[in-house]
Amino acid sequence: MVFLHGFTGTGLDVLPLLPALAGPEVVSPDLPGHGATPPPPDGPEATPKAVRAALATLVAGPFDLIGYSQGGRLALDFACSPESRDRVRRLVLISASPGLADPEERAARTAADATLADRLEADGTAAFLDVWNRQPMFARTPERLGRADWARLVAPRLAASASGLATALRGLGTAALPPRWAALRDLRCSVLLLTGTEDAKFGSVARTMCADLPAARHVEVPDAHHAAHLENPTAAGEAIAGFLR
Repeated sequence: MVFLHGFTGTGLDVLPLLPALAGPEVVSPDLPGHGATPPPPDGPEATPKAVRAALATLVAGPFDLIGYSQGGRLALDFACSPESRDRVRRLVLISASPGLADPEERAARTAADATLADRLEADGTAAFLDVWNRQPMFARTPERLGRADWARLVAPRLAASASGLATALRGLGTAALPPRWAALRDLRCSVLLLTGTEDAKFGSVARTMCADLPAARHVEVPDAHHAAHLENPTAAGEAIAGFLR
């Protein structure tokens, strides 16, 4: 089983889920530009390729793939790619999207992410994370997870360089990867979509995705917003474990 964290996270973000996932080995790497993993030397455009190459070598044979937010976007991209889709046995997407199909929306998001990346490089990792984690969708995560556990997850995030995170944002952002809406109908594996009950945006995305996916179900995690696996890891973990049985 492989877990892919979201933007600004690290591989340790899977820890709250592990009690429910006890049994199979869980591989949870730091994505390029995050934690201890440097960004590709070839720049943002090489970042998606680096992720796909890493996934292809992490685990032998078909595996279950779990991705959250940006990691979910990458997981879906891997599962939809003809050269790698046979590697994915089952797919779990937490608060994830197939991307932006509208060219104008993609252009606007590309510009917004570029501005955000510039700000990240100017402010530094610590200052950026402080502002990033105060967004409404993350505002209750520390108290719901527990402030001590939250602090243990945040500490390794500070190891990421500002330039590394900025490269990841430019190379792995919502608009950087090709939209995968048209590929959903051809997805061969079973899919679980998890969203927090308080995350109206991604709840709506998940319901729309279910209409196109041939073998998918959507589960809403109570008392949770965007980071559903952190805000209610018990409910999220039980849903994932039940799906993978």
